[in-house]
Amino acid sequence: MEHFNIEVPEGLRAELDQGVRDGGFPGPAEFIAALIRDHRQRRDALIAALIEGEESGFDERSIEDIIAEGRKRAGL
Repeated sequence: MEHFNIEVPEGLRAELDQGVRDGGFPGPAEFIAALIRDHRQRRDALIAALIEGEESGFDERSIEDIIAEGRKRAGL
């Protein structure tokens, strides 16, 4: 494992400490590692959704038709 020091503003330090306590992490390093893993998962999910959207092709419906369909599904 690589070791390095970071500086965080006072407000973020309090939030970091709270995250460690609330998440049951042994210390700040583990909490930050969990945040990075979560960020990677969210980024990868977003990229996958964008690719899926691009690969799905163009929808010929008008925006009005799409809105009407959404309202119908929502029971409005």
